Amino acid sequence: MNRWQKIAWFNLLIIAACFLACLILAGTIQLEQLVTPPTPLSLVIIPSLVLVAISKFLFHKKSWRVDFDERDVDIHKRSHHVGLWAFVISIVVLNVICVLIIGPHRALDYPVVLLLMICMSGGIWIMADSIVTLVQYSRDAKGE
Repeated sequence: MNRWQKIAWFNLLIIAACFLACLILAGTIQLEQLVTPPTPLSLVIIPSLVLVAISKFLFHKKSWRVDFDERDVDIHKRSHHVGLWAFVISIVVLNVICVLIIGPHRALDYPVVLLLMICMSGGIWIMADSIVTLVQYSRDAKGE
């Protein structure tokens, strides 16, 4: 398993744990508490994204090993494109859901919800990127 597969597994596990914690929090806390700053969800999401950001430093490159070849460049280019599309689609879908929930009476504070949407979409981007990276490495290992 190379460095990028380890990073993808680490990111996937961190984001999955973050989403699980957010689901548990969302089910146990009332709606008014979820959207008042600092939200309990943001206290889970933001540290998780920080852990993902430092994952490249946790799995550092060995000085004597080659880190990237042409195949890795292609894999990462494809996985970043899929991750970006997942981010854009999730922003649009979450925005539509929030507008439908908030409605004309503006029952929730939209800027706080917007911050949570961006953080959640960032997690979706990282999760899609990691899944596509792992799938492509496993397909290359099988010779497909």
